[in-house]
Amino acid sequence: ITIAEKLGQIYQEAGGVWPDTVTAITNGSGELLNIDFSFLGLNLAQTPSILDPSIIWIIPILSGVTAYLSSYIMQKMQQTKNGNNAAANQMRMLYIITPLMSLYFGFILPGAIGIYWIFNNVFSCVQEIVLTRILRGKQEKKQAEETARIEAEREAKRAAHKAAQQQQAEKAREQNAAKSQNGKKKGGK
Repeated sequence: ITIAEKLGQIYQEAGGVWPDTVTAITNGSGELLNIDFSFLGLNLAQTPSILDPSIIWIIPILSGVTAYLSSYIMQKMQQTKNGNNAAANQMRMLYIITPLMSLYFGFILPGAIGIYWIFNNVFSCVQEIVLTRILRGKQEKKQAEETARIEAEREAKRAAHKAAQQQQAEKAREQNAAKSQNGKKKGGK
């Protein structure tokens, strides 16, 4: 990035043409690509400096903030019902360390890398929210259908068992009634 920026400066200083010393190192076509590293008025080839406050500080700060938001959203979307406290504590540490690392690296690397991280974090958040809701919705629907099917089977078994018990009870009453009728007939003779 620094070399490309310096070549761009040489190109600008030479009035929009490449000096002979620069074209001598090309692949024979005599042209180099003039790369413009400006984005929304910021020079992305510039490295933000902690000692020199400027508008480019917004890149590492946004990089750290979006890394935190991305971690927070992932944590909320991926909450599971298992109680593994060691893994949960380890993940919480990552949710804190990742944004801090993003902030630190944003101040020691060119702004272009910070912009990449910002967009990556934003897209990760959107992806996590959309996919988790879609997949979780499908999974919850499937689980609800399975639960309803199992409950219907259980209810059918309960109803069949209850009907069988009533039938046995009715049969037992009929047998008891028949025995008592037979006992009265025998006793009455």
